[in-house]
Amino acid sequence: MHTHPPSFPVPQRLSKAAFFVFLSMHGILSVYSRKAGSFLYSRGQ
Repeated sequence: MHTHPPSFPVPQRLSKAAFFVFLSMHGILSVYSRKAGSFLYSRGQ
């Protein structure tokens, strides 16, 4: 009986690519949200 949870056989390269895609998407979303926030703030004044 193995107590550790089953690890899915994900290739290292694929996991790295997914991680980089996640990071780039997060950065793009943060930049867009910041731009939208400043745009709405400037319009509100």
